[in-house]
Amino acid sequence: MILTLTTRQEGGTPIVDAVGRMVLGNTLSEAEAKMRAVVAGGQTSPVLNLEKVDYIDSAGVGTIVAVAGLAHQAGGQLRVVGANPRVMGIFKMTRVDTLLSIHESVAAALSQALDPRDV
Repeated sequence: MILTLTTRQEGGTPIVDAVGRMVLGNTLSEAEAKMRAVVAGGQTSPVLNLEKVDYIDSAGVGTIVAVAGLAHQAGGQLRVVGANPRVMGIFKMTRVDTLLSIHESVAAALSQALDPRDV
């Protein structure tokens, strides 16, 4: 399935909903550009919703880490939500789970105040 991203606002926070497979290819590059544009536009603590992402490869992981780094440099924090067990397994295997702010749901991510130590 081709990766698509849509962005919506919830309580003033951008929520980027991803659908499909986050794998190497043109759609991943386009997705990264969209996520970078959100951060570059001044919304430095977006939520990336992976509830409808069924698979992620190393390129997808790299994209998330790159956007998280950009958010961090801008004084914010990328929050990742809804990773299924397969995606979480890849995050754990690559130890990316120690770098990201991962939550079970959008509501959980929005309810947690950003910890200045994590920014």
